[in-house]
Amino acid sequence: MRRERPLRCELTATMAPWLADGHPAPHVVTGHVGTCLRCQAELSRHRRARRQLHHLAACAVTPPAGGLEATLDALHALDDLPASGRPAPSVVATAAAGAAAGVAGVLAWRRHQAG
Repeated sequence: MRRERPLRCELTATMAPWLADGHPAPHVVTGHVGTCLRCQAELSRHRRARRQLHHLAACAVTPPAGGLEATLDALHALDDLPASGRPAPSVVATAAAGAAAGVAGVLAWRRHQAG
């Protein structure tokens, strides 16, 4: 049986991204974080994610040659499909965004490994 988290843990969890940015917190939250290992771990995860995102933003990533053209060609090819076989525009946009994010992530990781 799973125990419910106390209200202070819930409040801290909602404030964790804000706290990770270095904003001041109410005394009730800082006092609770000082004594709750679960909330300390949650805040630590948010701070680590913030550092990693900051590091990733500092990496200059060059997209692969022809990547944009290939993506646009694939999207234009969808126009040639009959309406019954065509995916919804939101599905196409989500897939394109996911592919672009994946390529950017791989390039950033490779640059990080090389550097």
